[in-house]
Parts: sequence; C-alpha cells; structure tokens
Amino acid sequence: FVIDFSADHHRHVTSVLGALSGRIGRYILVSTAAIYVPGIPSWGVLRESDAMLGMDTKNIQTSLPSILGYADGGYANRKVEIEKAVMSYADNVQVTMLRLPYVIGPRDSLHRLGVYNLWVRLARSQLPWGASQVPLSFVDVDSVSSALAFLMDQPKRTVAGHAFNAALPVVRLGELVDEIARVVGNEAKWVSGSSALLGSP
Repeated sequence: FVIDFSADHHRHVTSVLGALSGRIGRYILVSTAAIYVPGIPSWGVLRESDAMLGMDTKNIQTSLPSILGYADGGYANRKVEIEKAVMSYADNVQVTMLRLPYVIGPRDSLHRLGVYNLWVRLARSQLPWGASQVPLSFVDVDSVSSALAFLMDQPKRTVAGHAFNAALPVVRLGELVDEIARVVGNEAKWVSGSSALLGSP
C-alpha cells in the first residue's frame, strides 16, 4: 500500500505513479472536500457525486474567498488536478481517493480546535455573524485512520477507481463555538464585519 498525504501538485502524483506502476498493490490519495463547488449542497449531505470545481465554476471560485474572508491560494484547484492525475493511472494501479473535511486532532497543522477553544476562553470569539453560519464538517484524526484501515480491508473491486468522503454531519461554525463556550463556561459573541479566520479543508 501507498497512502499519499502530501501530494501538492499533479506532477508529484504522475512522477510517483509512473515510477510505481505495476510495483504496488494499492495507492490511496488523501484528498479534500474543498474540491466540491461551495454551497452545492453546503446545507445538506455532501455526496461523492456532487459538482466539483472546474472551469465552469471559475466565478464561484474567485468570489467565495472574498465573501468568507479567506485566501484559498489555489489549494482546491490543485487538489482537483491531482485527483485527475491519479485517475489517469486507474488502468495500471489500484487507486482510491479519500476526501477529508476539516481535520481536528494531533495532525491538524492549523490547530483549529485549540484556536476555537482559545477564542472562547479569552472571550474573543467575536466572529462575523455570517461566518458563524458557514456550514462545516469536521473529522478527527483517529477517524481518518479508521477510514484508511477500512479502505485497505475492502476487496479491490469495491474501492479501486473510486473516491469516498470522510465526514461527520454538517455543523455550523457558530454551533461548534457555542458548544465549546458551554463547556468552558464563557459566552460566545457574534458581531458584524469580515473574517480572515476560515480556510480550506
């Protein structure tokens, strides 16, 4: 098995799969739910068949960061291209993709859960109201490990050439911070304005 957490460009994937083609059993790409068109259907359940980013969604891709107040930096687009590169090797390598939402836990390099906790403990959880209503989905690192182990245990015919979402039910950011506030005994506050606190999964 090869489990790829770090691919950041489609050329990285083509180099690896070109070298390993015919020499490995399975290749699992850890991808992201950021590849889906934002808001379709953000308020419901995200399905693997939902629309992904592409040339026909350029206006959405350009406007979303300014609406939510974060800089995507091309991350989602790169992941779309990486997935395309992986699938181009599906005839020669058993490839599978696991798409993650926001990851929380020891491997979360942005320390999201800790930051949300600090917002409340320092009484600075003053996010814009609009940002508090953004629908998000989180997954713990242990759950990611379990999902990867599950995929590795499945017959090749059931997972090869497919992508799978790993996500808990959708929750609004405000609901999550409110729950943290309830646990630590402080009050979360929501204000008007823009936010630079949100990022891509």
